[in-house]
Amino acid sequence: MTVYLSSKTTFARRVFRFVWSAVSLGVVLSAAAGPKVELVGAVSADFGQYPARQKQEARFKLHNGGDAPFEITRLRKTCGCFEVKCEPMQVPPGQDATVCVSVLPDSIHQAFTRSVFVETSDPAASCLRLDISGHAVPLVDIKPSAKLAAGTIPANATWRQDFALVPSEPGVEFGPAEVTGTHPLTAALTQDPTQPGQYRLNVAATAIPLAAGVFRCVITLPVLKPAGAAAVEVVVYGEVYDVRGGKHLGKTNDWEVAVAEGETKLFALLPEALGGVNIAAPTGTLRPGARCEFRVGLKATGTTTGVHTFTVAVTDAQGRIRPEYGQVLATNDKGDAAAGAVPLALNDPTGKWQIAATETVTKATAAAAFVVAPAP
Repeated sequence: MTVYLSSKTTFARRVFRFVWSAVSLGVVLSAAAGPKVELVGAVSADFGQYPARQKQEARFKLHNGGDAPFEITRLRKTCGCFEVKCEPMQVPPGQDATVCVSVLPDSIHQAFTRSVFVETSDPAASCLRLDISGHAVPLVDIKPSAKLAAGTIPANATWRQDFALVPSEPGVEFGPAEVTGTHPLTAALTQDPTQPGQYRLNVAATAIPLAAGVFRCVITLPVLKPAGAAAVEVVVYGEVYDVRGGKHLGKTNDWEVAVAEGETKLFALLPEALGGVNIAAPTGTLRPGARCEFRVGLKATGTTTGVHTFTVAVTDAQGRIRPEYGQVLATNDKGDAAAGAVPLALNDPTGKWQIAATETVTKATAAAAFVVAPAP
């Protein structure tokens, strides 16, 4: 009897183990079902050094190793110099998709590394990163720079600048220079007698009444040889604000700046050059507990519009900065002055106080004083 029960129990346990194993296997099989994106080959492509006027292409293969189709839901690029395509966008099990990344001609110069992100419907590979690098050599190296910040040109003064054009290929020939822009400049292109195959470009303005720092001119040099090469451009410009440095750089829609590793820079494009800061505080004496009302705005430089912000710091009669009275004010979109107030406490010290306002973009600062007199 005991042996029979033991055998029955052992049999039941074996049946239970078999069923549990089958259930477990089913869970595993169920978990494994679905698409599986597999990148075949390298995750990056290096074009090495190549002529920038030539188009470059890299192809990446994605294989579906699962048992359900996956979709390419989005292609993201980190540079406008790229063109990215994928065929097909829906990949059945066992099939492949090809991602083609093209670097457009003359869209980037010098050494570069950029990335393309491929987003898929596979939860285990929802975003794949593909890296593209190379060194695009321009047809012509322009010195000191193809984009020159000339600063302020004095009215009715002579201004000139020489550029050196060094081709990276032999036999480069140019057509006559063409000048367009806000002011008339002359441009003369000649071969460098001391350096065979190289050119000199002389750009000049003679006694032209230029408004200080408000100009942008483009010198275009058509390329006759090699055939099909894009024209070479030299840009001379003036005015932009460096917000973090508080520097007035000139008026333009592009500029060059060096950014060190780990460093950030912030720039503001404004419709006009900004003037200084105006601040108006009460001229009479105030009593402790009174409210000192003041206004902050920009000095007029034509039509000053748009919202501008100011950081306000308050220093009391004992020379202490009072952070509790500090504030940030903003003008309205018409550029009207912003209103602020300092609510004095009854036990604040008497004497001469100061309100200082700093404009956020230009870092221009102005200060005004007001006097707190003892209560009678």
